[in-house]
Amino acid sequence: MAAGLWNWPTEPALKSSIGFLAGLAIGAVSSLLGVAGGELIIPTIVLLFTVDIKLAGSLSLAISAPTILMGLYRYQQQRQLADVFKDRVFIVWMALGSVCGSLAGSYILRHIADLYLHFFLGVILLISATKIATHAREKENIDNVNQPSNAADTFLKP
Repeated sequence: MAAGLWNWPTEPALKSSIGFLAGLAIGAVSSLLGVAGGELIIPTIVLLFTVDIKLAGSLSLAISAPTILMGLYRYQQQRQLADVFKDRVFIVWMALGSVCGSLAGSYILRHIADLYLHFFLGVILLISATKIATHAREKENIDNVNQPSNAADTFLKP
């Protein structure tokens, strides 16, 4: 077992309750961001429940599947699924690459120490956070440039 932030009780009812609350929070954030949640699920499982990172990755896939199905269902309800599938060729090739990559990754996983996986996950999370923050700032700058300005507002702003 990996060392977690806290030594959580192993009582099934309490562990399940904490898991439900964590899932609720992750599901809400994932829905807002339009992601499956693996970037949140894996650290939560590793840090809170002291699960080995290799097992956490597998658990994340099982936990993410219903989230993905719910997302597809919501897209269908909002009539946006057709927009998603407009680029079918790209989706098929990326999915094929993902399947091949997961086969290769599952083989490589047996030969990599947990320490390297923790480091690699941390780097990916930092890069993702930086890209999201940078994208938000760039979008804000573009929105501000495209807004008609009022000369009085320009002089009154600190």
